[in-house]
Amino acid sequence: MIRLALVLVIAGLVTTPNAARAQDSSAGERVFKRHCLACHSTKPGKDGVGPSLFGVTGNGGPFESLEVLDRYLETPKALVKDTTMPFPGIKNAQDRKDLIAYLQTIQ
Repeated sequence: MIRLALVLVIAGLVTTPNAARAQDSSAGERVFKRHCLACHSTKPGKDGVGPSLFGVTGNGGPFESLEVLDRYLETPKALVKDTTMPFPGIKNAQDRKDLIAYLQTIQ
């Protein structure tokens, strides 16, 4: 009986809303609006203060992999020392995953 109760408690912890979730491009769009939209566009060829992010995750994009993009979004200056982008990065891993999912939709 105690084992069953323990299993149910653990199962409840795993399925709570705070559990890790998959990438969500809708949430990523909100992250984009909060962190990126002031300087970047998602329209092809429409640069703002920063370049358009259209196709940034596609073939020929500036990042060799999504993992590199994730590292860049976390701490841009650690990856590109001479960047002029005054952006400290996104510390929340889920926000970065969601943002990458959103960026993958604008290709």
